[in-house]
Amino acid sequence: MVAIDSILPVSPLNNAPTLKDRKELVEQLFKTNAHRRTDERVNTILWWTEAESEKSSFSSKFSFLQKVWCDKNFRPFDNVASSVKHLTAHKNQDFLIRLSTSQKGGITLTFRKQLKGDRIVHTRFCVNNSSCIIDSNGNQHESIASLVEWFSLHRYRNRSATPAGYICTSN
Repeated sequence: MVAIDSILPVSPLNNAPTLKDRKELVEQLFKTNAHRRTDERVNTILWWTEAESEKSSFSSKFSFLQKVWCDKNFRPFDNVASSVKHLTAHKNQDFLIRLSTSQKGGITLTFRKQLKGDRIVHTRFCVNNSSCIIDSNGNQHESIASLVEWFSLHRYRNRSATPAGYICTSN
């Protein structure tokens, strides 16, 4: 994977990628087979990364997305309703990880309050300037796998929890 700094021209005023460059980078994410491109999804990523904000931390959020984009346990485009619906319909899956729909740069973990239980809840984490997820204890997680391991230990007392994986069926 190419680092964001090595492929982007920067605005001469603030050494940050221009809005046009940011939009092009977001479009490049969808050139993989990981997630199907729709205008709505592109707009979601632009909103979540704060691509259109002059005072944003686009680079760190985008770098995070680059790291986790192809992780089969990442379901970025689920929302509150679809994540609850999915877990309710798939009793053998215990949690999913998605982009927050209410906090730019937030990661939401939707999970069963108790393993194999019916009560579904949501908790949010943030992505910091180092492109890492910060958990509720202040620990940094560079990957979804690291967050899942911490969460299983913290929430489920180290019992094995099954993620709701994501499989893109079309490009």
